[in-house]
Amino acid sequence: MSAMPTALSDLDAAALLEDIEGFETALEAGGGPIAVVGAPFAGRRRVLEHAADILDVTSTRLDPSADHETPIGEGPLVVDDCQHLYDRRVGGFEPLTDALDALAGISTPVVTGWNAHAWSYLDAVRHVEDVFAHVFSVRKLPSDELASFVREQSATLPTFRHDDPDNDLLTVKERSVGNGGLTVPVPVVDRDRLRTLFEAAVEPETAVFNRLTDAADGNPGVALALWERGRSGGEMRPSDVDSPTVDLDHRGAFLLRIVLSQGVVDERALADRFGNALERPLGRLDRADIVTRADGTVSLDPVGVPAAVAVTEQWRVL
Repeated sequence: MSAMPTALSDLDAAALLEDIEGFETALEAGGGPIAVVGAPFAGRRRVLEHAADILDVTSTRLDPSADHETPIGEGPLVVDDCQHLYDRRVGGFEPLTDALDALAGISTPVVTGWNAHAWSYLDAVRHVEDVFAHVFSVRKLPSDELASFVREQSATLPTFRHDDPDNDLLTVKERSVGNGGLTVPVPVVDRDRLRTLFEAAVEPETAVFNRLTDAADGNPGVALALWERGRSGGEMRPSDVDSPTVDLDHRGAFLLRIVLSQGVVDERALADRFGNALERPLGRLDRADIVTRADGTVSLDPVGVPAAVAVTEQWRVL
């Protein structure tokens, strides 16, 4: 199972939640169920550990391969990874429905953690937000906070350098013309080269961390993983912040969306759903370092999050 980078435990919950005061007030008031929603590796688990400390309970996590008939009852209670309460198949929402019915009648503090991509889907198709007295979101860190976090996790920092500028901002790409397979060369602006010119106007260290914040979308766990991926030797340039990419058809994008929304998935469940069409896209994702296959599970890698979001949004997979 892919785990949240341990360094996120060093982050204070106040740095992760958009409304930490409202969160702590809701815990102390005990006015009903609470949802904590966060992107994979963004620090949701750290927030739930903070809630467990306040409530003086032990937090639990749902496992993708377990049967969750009645995982939620009277609080105080802290339960993470509630996205495993459903499966996108016929009959796969029964555990979720049972849990939501139980939550609807609870007035004690029950704190639940949800993958943000699963939450957006479930709120669209099941209106899950209506069940909760409070919903709190894990926030995106701005560049200065993200840079401070990454620096604190590094024993030594590299020497920061600018990328070598390329004055030729145009590149040539082949574009299809008509339906006969004919292509023509078309000059287009190379965005990477243009970005390099803009980055040269600021200090190289600032340029690296700006690129890191953009690539990770403010997600500290993803940023730390991209930092470790791009750092080699004693120097680092903005172009070293590089996330993996992959080309998938719609079926492959739907598979990736399932992994993105669940974080970790039982591979047998994927095989039941995709059959013989599973191995090719799954192998491609594994080789691209977007997912990891181990012990019968498929786990999303932190460095794979940007690609997973980009590909599934490109195909408009909810």
